[in-house]
Amino acid sequence: MKKFAKMSLVAAIAVAGTVASAQPLAEAIKNVDVSGTVVYRYNDINYDDVRESSTDNNYKVAATLKSKVTDDVTFNSRFIVGGANGGFAGLDTQNAGDSNVDVELSWANFSYTGIANTTVIVGKQGVATPWTKAVDSDGSEQTGTGIVAMTTMGPVTAAAGYFNQTNFLANEDVIVAALMGSFGPVNVKAWYLDADNTFDAYFLKVSGKMGPVSAYAQYSDRDTDNAAGNDDINLLKVGVSAKMGIFNAAVTYAKTGEDGSGIVNAVSENSAIGWSTTLSNKVDSDGIWVDLGAQVMPKLHVGLNYDKTEQDNVSNVEHEEYHVQLTYKHAKNLSAYVRVGQGENNTVDYNRGRLQVEYKF
Repeated sequence: MKKFAKMSLVAAIAVAGTVASAQPLAEAIKNVDVSGTVVYRYNDINYDDVRESSTDNNYKVAATLKSKVTDDVTFNSRFIVGGANGGFAGLDTQNAGDSNVDVELSWANFSYTGIANTTVIVGKQGVATPWTKAVDSDGSEQTGTGIVAMTTMGPVTAAAGYFNQTNFLANEDVIVAALMGSFGPVNVKAWYLDADNTFDAYFLKVSGKMGPVSAYAQYSDRDTDNAAGNDDINLLKVGVSAKMGIFNAAVTYAKTGEDGSGIVNAVSENSAIGWSTTLSNKVDSDGIWVDLGAQVMPKLHVGLNYDKTEQDNVSNVEHEEYHVQLTYKHAKNLSAYVRVGQGENNTVDYNRGRLQVEYKF
């Protein structure tokens, strides 16, 4: 399957290369590594006589191609069959018929590794920061055109980048810088992001593991340019998780500032989200997420989840949800889950379900 995908995805590129350089087709394909994901998701949500219920099919196919140019230069491209910003292509099953989905080029860049312990990437690429996600099999992806450099010095990695446009801040110039280090069982990372004429943001996270228990604490803060009195935009998040035998458990607490959270991508590291519950676009709010689970069979995991968010000092502005998830891992590269739950969002009751299948190649 992987060999067939390789042929079908890169044949045109490879043929073009053979014409230009007289390189044999087999040799051109040999230098290309292909990886990716295929995800199908079905959603069903029913409200109690307040809002119209809905069902939809969602698809996302993504393939990343890495082509070796020289010993220290690689060309990277990524193609996505999906929706806006590399997310799902959603097809409403109640109000529309089936339709085809477009293929888009998401990456086109060169990486250089000719300097010891250093990688430099130039071109259109994924933007990997605590606020954004460069790659996501079942969510939106943040991209930009620019240059990023990363170098490792012992236990510390330093990174810096500049983008002259992104898909999350349009044509604003974006500068990022980071320091990340591992010191025994403790990991530390600090990030800075400057969006020209828009805002500055900071992110700090400390995490560690001792035996079966892992814990972390993180804080982000965003200062909006030329917006006096609207600068209390931040997110505090702490979490503890443990795995003992077949059982696992995790608790997460998060709180936003009085003017907002500063979340860019709802499923990024600098975010707080359950299934439906989220602190994205929330002000002066907090939330708690409790996950319990058990690996009841080698291929079957059962999870129980309770999530709740609420706005402080405001009545009836809260979202509470319970859901159960069965995850079946058929093979190393093929898995599926079924999720059912119920909740109340600002006094509106609902029931919802989901089926998702993911294949990796």
